[in-house]
Amino acid sequence: MAISATSSGSTGSQIDVPTIVSQLMTIEKRPLTALQTKEAGAQADITSYARVQGAVGALQSAAVALTDAKAFNPIAATVTGDGLTAAVTDAATVSASRFAVEVQTLASAQALASGALAASTTVVGTGTITLQRGAYNTGSNTFTANATLPPVTITIDSNNNTLAGIRDAINKSNAGVTAAIVTDANGARLTVLANDTGASNSLQITTADGDGNNTDSSGLSQLAFDPTATAGNGKNMTQTQTAANATVVINGLTLSSESNLYSGAIAGVTLNLQKAALGVTNTVALTQDTSGVRSQINTFAAAYNTLLSTMSDLTKYNASTKQAGPLNGDTTARAIQNQISNSLRAVRNSDFGDYKTLSDIGVQFQKDGTLKVNDTALNNAIGNPTKLAAFFAATSTDPTAQGFAVRINNVASQLLGTHGSLQTRTDGLHSQVTRLQRQEEDENTRLLTVQQRLTNQYAALDAQLQTIQSTSDALTSAFAALNAQTSTK
Repeated sequence: MAISATSSGSTGSQIDVPTIVSQLMTIEKRPLTALQTKEAGAQADITSYARVQGAVGALQSAAVALTDAKAFNPIAATVTGDGLTAAVTDAATVSASRFAVEVQTLASAQALASGALAASTTVVGTGTITLQRGAYNTGSNTFTANATLPPVTITIDSNNNTLAGIRDAINKSNAGVTAAIVTDANGARLTVLANDTGASNSLQITTADGDGNNTDSSGLSQLAFDPTATAGNGKNMTQTQTAANATVVINGLTLSSESNLYSGAIAGVTLNLQKAALGVTNTVALTQDTSGVRSQINTFAAAYNTLLSTMSDLTKYNASTKQAGPLNGDTTARAIQNQISNSLRAVRNSDFGDYKTLSDIGVQFQKDGTLKVNDTALNNAIGNPTKLAAFFAATSTDPTAQGFAVRINNVASQLLGTHGSLQTRTDGLHSQVTRLQRQEEDENTRLLTVQQRLTNQYAALDAQLQTIQSTSDALTSAFAALNAQTSTK
């Protein structure tokens, strides 16, 4: 008698233990497979809600751009001529206008240079250097210190008494000047340049010279520059550039500016003076620029359409393929879409004429729910910037009186906030994934135990079958031998 069994290929094995255990484990793994399927679904939902968050965030950004009332009456500055550029810095104070501007002189910073010394390492002297900024009057030969800029005194001793050491000490003093060394065939010179332009930033440099003479052309005093003194007697550095104001003529009115960045002459506009030319007129035109607000409204409509498309893709159901989107039937997703759509479809309670719905300004809902911009209607609305600004940017504690951009920004902030439905739903999904992963770990531990138990059981059975088979083989051989002996008698 022989026992037949599937062989695993191992010598003497009566049954295929690995195959049997594997088949049994396939059944045992069904709970784990179910958990993994649930986790994959939750992960897909997390990814889907990340797309929703991104689309809502993009819509909010587009809405925020429309919450600034100034954006609806923008003025752009254009310049004809190369004497200056112009930029609108406060649109609320600017009105459409034109200006004729002649740049007669540019503002300059005072520059001074010392006499030539042998090298930058040459010892100059010790004592103190005091720098003061103020205004020098050539007519009265007087220097008036700037009361808002106190004098700066720098100590020069054996550690910094070379030309290079004095340069570094001046630059570290925050005195409103920049020192440098210029070298040519005659030697090294210390140069001092005021950081600010304008006549009120002239320099006065006085010294307390260690050699006892504070005004002569030796020792530390050779770096003195008192504009009211005489050359070689306290006015020992040479002025290489004068501190001067810019002079401009605007619509026939002569004006002065300490800086080449001239603000205040034209309300809400900064002029950047770049080239002086007597008798040459530049034209600064301030005109309304509607391209920006038109682009922002189109961006807003496109952002809503993207959100709508995203939600449709995630929640759809294809009857022919019987395939559903990952958020099909998800009540949170549907609520989010309805909340935003209802906010846009609402009628605004306002006192600003006909602008109460999006369609009133040319942003119209289509049959498929998307928004389409009617350029003609929008251009008409842009022609009434005060009404359009109120329609989008008006603030109010009454939601029905709020501007549409303000309203959408508030809705998006609630949805995206820490306790908003988007964040709450996402947090819940992450918690679900964590819980499922723990259950999967427990299930994997259980499966390892079951697999080991089954392997041990079937290995023991295989051993028993091998013993039985050996006994059977021995009996078969014995009976065969007995039969052979019987037949020979």
